[in-house]
Amino acid sequence: MVLYGIALLGVGWCSLPAASADQSVERVALMVAGDDCAVYRESIRAVLASVPEVRRIEFDSIPDHILIDVETDRVTPEDLEATVSRRLGDMRTCRTEVMKSCISARQPRSSP
Repeated sequence: MVLYGIALLGVGWCSLPAASADQSVERVALMVAGDDCAVYRESIRAVLASVPEVRRIEFDSIPDHILIDVETDRVTPEDLEATVSRRLGDMRTCRTEVMKSCISARQPRSSP
């Protein structure tokens, strides 16, 4: 499984497991930024849920990020970014971005 990072400012990916054990699922991470993003949370969730390839949407695992599990090779991070951008329209108070680096909800280990 692969984790794609999404923020509406750029694109990248890294290898991290999706929440599912299914090998045909990839995780996409969308960063959200702006004062009004909380107001649009349900609207963003609804538009992502309308994408047939989306299997899971997590808003609460990592602050200011949306983690999205999608079917492998069926939808790209750019597709999801464009879908959310269309929903948000020209609004400048909330934006998303494809992450350029890996993120994980796991806590780092402390050094001995």
